[in-house]
Amino acid sequence: MQDGKLEFECVGLTNNGKFPLQHTGRGEDKSPEFNLKSSAGKRHLLKAIEPHIIQRGEIVGVFE
Repeated sequence: MQDGKLEFECVGLTNNGKFPLQHTGRGEDKSPEFNLKSSAGKRHLLKAIEPHIIQRGEIVGVFE
């Protein structure tokens, strides 16, 4: 790890970078675990923003 960098890992992703069914609305609908690593003595701000209520028919993203 380089000084001053915040690294994160999503242990819920499979090797090909896709979320397993259990972490989707078709499975248990639980968020996967994220691990955060920071350099000793450094501070980082992590802000999570709750998504707004999605309107019917609204496009919120494109996923492949």
